[in-house]
Amino acid sequence: MKYCERCGVAVNTPRTKCPLCYGDLTGEAAQEEQYPQPVGHVPEKRRYNVVARIFFFLSILFGAACLITNFLTDRFQSLWSVLVVVGMLYIWLLVRYVIIGRVNIARRLMAQLMGSIVFVLFLEWFITGGVVHGWAFTYAIPAMNVAATTAITMIICIRFLKWTSYTLYQFITALMGLLPLVFWLVGWVQPGVWWPSLASAFYSLATLIGMFIFADRKYKNELLRRFHL
Repeated sequence: MKYCERCGVAVNTPRTKCPLCYGDLTGEAAQEEQYPQPVGHVPEKRRYNVVARIFFFLSILFGAACLITNFLTDRFQSLWSVLVVVGMLYIWLLVRYVIIGRVNIARRLMAQLMGSIVFVLFLEWFITGGVVHGWAFTYAIPAMNVAATTAITMIICIRFLKWTSYTLYQFITALMGLLPLVFWLVGWVQPGVWWPSLASAFYSLATLIGMFIFADRKYKNELLRRFHL
């Protein structure tokens, strides 16, 4: 750092003259001078925002084109354009919140699970006109619950030093795995197809029991702290 005795300021520059009064500078020269970025340089984050906005604009145009085409062809009697618009909206939410969101992986998986459940229920209702005794309650939701519970359990095993960040999400996801059993008991699944619901409930129950058997006291205290018990 150099010093100008006339101006009384310290200057971080390798130059020998003061930038204010052009007097002589005393002291040791700085290691390097900080220059602003060139005008042609575009930061990576800004470049990503530009690309994302372009795709978002194209998505709006494509959705509007589908709505207009649906109206001109059959006056919204089939409403296939609504399915396209909702699908694009779900994909954008999935990319924004789950894939590039600044949250931990377990929270992303739980958000993806809940969003996927809503989406498959809407998809089946849109295609068949109902969700009771359909493939969503019978096969899709139990399979997604098992997959999400397994994924979070593997994350905890791999990142054992950071398991406290995933405790609450594993517990909630395991509880959600019991919902297919409720669907089967109330008769919302296809008649005679009971094994997916029972498999999901059994796997979630085994996960919950294993959490308390193999976990130490810190794990249990973390759950109590998370639920304010």
